[in-house]
Amino acid sequence: MNRAERLRGTDAWVRFLADKPLPARSSSVLRLQKILGESENEVSVQQLARLVAQDPVICLHVARQAQAMHKEAAQNTRVTGIDHAVQTLGLDQLNPLLDSLQTLRLNPRNPIQKMYFRSIANSMHASVQVSDWLSNRKAPFNEEARLAAMLYGFTHWLLWLHAPLHQRLLFQKTDREEIDSALAEQDVYGCTLQSIGRRIAILWGLPELVVKALDHGTSPTAQMLQKLHQRAMKDPQLDTEKHREISHFVQQPLFPVKLCNWLSLTVTLGWNSSKAARLIDIVSDLLRLEADDTRARLHGNCAEAARQYHVPGTLSPAAELLMCETLIGNTDLLDIRQWQNFLEQYPTPQMPESILSDSPTPSAVIVSGPSTTPGSTTGIPTGKDTLNNPQLVERLIQRFREPEPGRKPGSILRDLMHGLNQGIGLKRIALLRTHIGQQQLRTVQVIGFEAEHPILRFEYDLSVPSLFKRLCKEPACISINQRTRNRSLTTLPDSFRALLAGDDCLLISIFMAGKPIAIVYADQGERAAAMSDFYYDHFRKLCAAATVALKSVAAP
Repeated sequence: MNRAERLRGTDAWVRFLADKPLPARSSSVLRLQKILGESENEVSVQQLARLVAQDPVICLHVARQAQAMHKEAAQNTRVTGIDHAVQTLGLDQLNPLLDSLQTLRLNPRNPIQKMYFRSIANSMHASVQVSDWLSNRKAPFNEEARLAAMLYGFTHWLLWLHAPLHQRLLFQKTDREEIDSALAEQDVYGCTLQSIGRRIAILWGLPELVVKALDHGTSPTAQMLQKLHQRAMKDPQLDTEKHREISHFVQQPLFPVKLCNWLSLTVTLGWNSSKAARLIDIVSDLLRLEADDTRARLHGNCAEAARQYHVPGTLSPAAELLMCETLIGNTDLLDIRQWQNFLEQYPTPQMPESILSDSPTPSAVIVSGPSTTPGSTTGIPTGKDTLNNPQLVERLIQRFREPEPGRKPGSILRDLMHGLNQGIGLKRIALLRTHIGQQQLRTVQVIGFEAEHPILRFEYDLSVPSLFKRLCKEPACISINQRTRNRSLTTLPDSFRALLAGDDCLLISIFMAGKPIAIVYADQGERAAAMSDFYYDHFRKLCAAATVALKSVAAP
């Protein structure tokens, strides 16, 4: 691939990865070939399946070919486990498959190979966890879920091997900067790894449960996750109907497959994090065990997974963290000296500025009119801050509060932007309209920005967790300043953070009839002085008045 080729979004990544190889561990292939060669007439399917199950990459290739055979035979069946896949292939098909596999022997000085094998170990960890959970519940779909859990994370394997610089950046964001994983994936890849994985799983013909588990549409909503945690905490506010809804959800084979992979990826960053604790609470409820007993069981499963799939020097971070609270294996991951030899061999992540600069023309409307700089913008309220045009602000507030027949929401929002700029004196305003049905947020109008400013072309997927998604859940006003910058900026996507230039700004969500219709952004321009609470208070007050006007428009 040309390193300058743009890799951004699900389509681009699927094209790039779909034909890339996934080599199996050399020793695993040799061990299977040796057993098949020495004991061809004695080895049972169950014995072979146990050996195949010790290497997730071989499991993927076996399951893929077995599923293809079912399809060729026009059978209305699917691969339901590792035993079933091996039985479908038989010795006649398994030998040629092993001969055709690319193999890889670990070079301990190669950080890419180390992370490749480590990501495979994480998948083994997920499969061992789910197998134990479902055995405890005597679930009939144990083997199918075990295989799906093992293959769920194959996108991570592919990316560590074929786009390691992107994965390294993703690790930096999730581990060092503690950014939500879905938001970090959107920043680095322009999509989630789950969306890439689902598309490739379909192309490769992986088992049906893998495809379904990777579908965002089957993931629990934030409300469902909250209910799951409430049930785990035995919250008395949960009524019978909600308990029934939760029980129906957790009985699906998809749920434990997702849950064990969320857990295996989360605890690689620490068993004692708040996110890990919430997941462990949900597992406790699933297993009907006390929290301490659940944690001990999870630790034991983690150690067992490390025993089953052990490549020297690549112990899963989750297993390392059982022995030491400080992560050992990943400490050199961000050391650029380890990666110097690979910088010219692999695609490099793009910065948000270059991503935004590809659009040929602005899609937002630039609202004409002078943009006035307020008289004072000190960081601490001094009593000297003044409105640019207090009469205009009061006139607009009064107008917003009085019903006006025939008024349109667009007219109210335009008046709001005018008041923020000319009345309060905020220099730059951007109106970002929400399209909830399409899960999109995009800039539609601006005041005070240059004609080529990238904010005019800004678009964002609201299905990805971020500050924008939170603002669309309920009305809120956010001030990003020296006190809140470190906490707030990590919840914004990189493509928007690149627009802020490190200066103070204000964000507020505007609702109409109980639904978000816009997010308003305001600042005092680049390299402006710190913004005092004076402007935050008046920004919030004027926006609240506009919301009252929108309520009167929405009323029957």
